[in-house]
Amino acid sequence: MRDKVSSNLFVKNLPGETKSADLYHTFAGFGRIFSARVKYNPNGTCKGYGYVQYESKDDADKALNAMNGETFKGSKITVEHFLASGARTASFMKYNNLFVKNVPRKFTDKDLIGLFKPHGEIVSAVVIKESPDALENKGFGFVCFKNAEDAKNAEEKLKNLSIEGQNLFICRALPKEERRKQLREERLKAFRDCNLYVKELPEDVTDEKLKAAFEVFGKVVSARVMLELSLIHICRCRRYAVCRSRWSPYH
Repeated sequence: MRDKVSSNLFVKNLPGETKSADLYHTFAGFGRIFSARVKYNPNGTCKGYGYVQYESKDDADKALNAMNGETFKGSKITVEHFLASGARTASFMKYNNLFVKNVPRKFTDKDLIGLFKPHGEIVSAVVIKESPDALENKGFGFVCFKNAEDAKNAEEKLKNLSIEGQNLFICRALPKEERRKQLREERLKAFRDCNLYVKELPEDVTDEKLKAAFEVFGKVVSARVMLELSLIHICRCRRYAVCRSRWSPYH
């Protein structure tokens, strides 16, 4: 009987033009494949990851050992055993891809590799630039280790290391979808935190009066008094309001 979990591989860092057929043909040389598929965006491009299900665990292991860290369509891919949702939660703290911030602007990919190489085998390391021919990087980069233990060790040893007057900030690199989700949650929280509900207002209060009363504490984006119509079409204050202030957790 096929072991659906141990013979299933998760492949990430796939280029946007990758198709399921590309994944199948690339991995078919290591054994009989039950299925190969990539996840697509609504516009038909690859989301950057996919799955390869082999008939046997041995074939899956061969493919993982051969393909992890290899270049596929110009991109260095990461191949690992697929984890079921429960196991995925338990292993959340195991990661091999690091985000590195406060990198010296003159650092190159080779400099980043040289800094992290003593701590384990590196699959890839890159500093992010505005363009390929830019002389300086944007102050951050990514380092992917072959083993999660090495990544954790490098993080512990190098975090807060001072280089050219700046302390390195190192943490787990979030996948794009996870990062987008985190940013959405942060913005939603910021929106909730800067909104106020005000009740027991006098019936003659207006939007302008409400805004003026609260602007002594900071910039107010909007102030709105909730109104209702009486049977004779006269606007009357419901005696509550909502105020939004201008505040951002990113400033």
